[in-house]
Amino acid sequence: MKKTLQRARDILRKRGEFPATVERFIKGGGMGFYRDAWGIIDAISLCRDGTIRFIQVFSAVGTGCDFSRHMEKLEASWPQVQAMLRNPRATVEFWGWRGKQKTQRRGYFLVWRWINPEEPPIKLRVFTDGREEIIHAREMSSSFIRQGEHGGTEDGQPAHEAT
Repeated sequence: MKKTLQRARDILRKRGEFPATVERFIKGGGMGFYRDAWGIIDAISLCRDGTIRFIQVFSAVGTGCDFSRHMEKLEASWPQVQAMLRNPRATVEFWGWRGKQKTQRRGYFLVWRWINPEEPPIKLRVFTDGREEIIHAREMSSSFIRQGEHGGTEDGQPAHEAT
């Protein structure tokens, strides 16, 4: 079975981008742990148009969905995120792998894309063939970004829309 980060890199390559993994596994004391760049970034991808994507990748399937933990990491690294987004050609993105759904032939990633630190992210689906489909355009409040008080479900949906 493919790892989630490898799936993301494959999609980025299909889109003509140049992804690089910056997450590292650190061994020590018979155990180990993963270290992300700046505490939050697993991959950086350069697009042909000059855009730089800073990407956090995680599983958003079943009980393994740890969206809340990743939002906490974002909040803890907010000064670094703001610095990344000062570049007008940069985005910070969360890619949550959803796998193959009953109504889909292929799996997809739920993606939250921050373009501006003062605005909520755009939420979209990115399919394994590289296509994108916008779900919500900046509907999450700014308190969701800075304080983690989104009052919603782990997939980032507002509580009143959760099913």
